Amino acid sequence: MMSAEERHTNKEKARRLYEEAFGGGNAQVIDEVLHSEFVCHDPNSETGEIKGAQTIKGEIDYFRRALPDLAYTVEDQISEGDKVTTRYTMAGTHQGEFFGVPGSGKRIEISGINVDRFDESGKLVEEWASYDLLGAMRDRRVPSPKRVSRRVWSLVTSPRRIGNLSGRDLEASALLLTLIHRSAWNSNSRKFTCRILDKTT
Repeated sequence: MMSAEERHTNKEKARRLYEEAFGGGNAQVIDEVLHSEFVCHDPNSETGEIKGAQTIKGEIDYFRRALPDLAYTVEDQISEGDKVTTRYTMAGTHQGEFFGVPGSGKRIEISGINVDRFDESGKLVEEWASYDLLGAMRDRRVPSPKRVSRRVWSLVTSPRRIGNLSGRDLEASALLLTLIHRSAWNSNSRKFTCRILDKTT
């Protein structure tokens, strides 16, 4: 059972992760706060999980390349036992590729609620992330599904890897993949990985 002082300390560590590491680009915070085998359960990642403190440093670089003036604001926090729940807002100017969508120069804002679990030594070992990526897509005025061509829809829903999309096709596909919710943009290979949803689910 964690004491009130330990719970308060964990809240501050979570705040530093968002505001200083992601929002300020301070990678040293990752070494101080995260366990080396940290795992983030992120539904918007290709595998559903992001593993390792070093990988998170790469995520920070990715976010800040896409949104160079990225800033996080912690709106609210609740600590119970070994977990801290944080409601936050992230905002920045969309200058680089972000989840498959080329830079638009527009200001975007994403809200999220994350649950972070700390071990007895005070290291952050596990996180469950939830953030409004679809809302950000709408803010950037990505074409709506009703305006997407049959060709784009067939590409997105085909059970194979696809690539070499550009322009409006790329933007439309990114939004559809978010809506499908079991597909993801692989920022390393710059390709989409798509899976048909099981009709029985």
